[in-house]
Amino acid sequence: MAEIPTLKKIQDRFGSKGFALLGISLDESRDALDKKVKDAGLDWTIGFDGKRWQAGPAVRYNIHSIPSNWLIDRDGTIRKKNPEPEAIGELVAELLGEGDGGKKGE
Repeated sequence: MAEIPTLKKIQDRFGSKGFALLGISLDESRDALDKKVKDAGLDWTIGFDGKRWQAGPAVRYNIHSIPSNWLIDRDGTIRKKNPEPEAIGELVAELLGEGDGGKKGE
């Protein structure tokens, strides 16, 4: 939850250029997840199946800790696993051809 403000800024900055956030919840309760989403003001898609650590993505991608951030390009290639939240903006900018961290024109 501590990373959410940073992720929101990145979404705001790059969303119009094709960047999208996708969350995968490992919560057991849909009600608990819905409350977290509402309280945090999240506006991106969050997958949920209620299976916690046995959820499809957690098993398939060998996820053992949360948060787990992955940067995946438009072709579906995993470009970076678990970058620091502060580095995600720069990595996205590089993928979008804005190698100065997305600050061009600011």
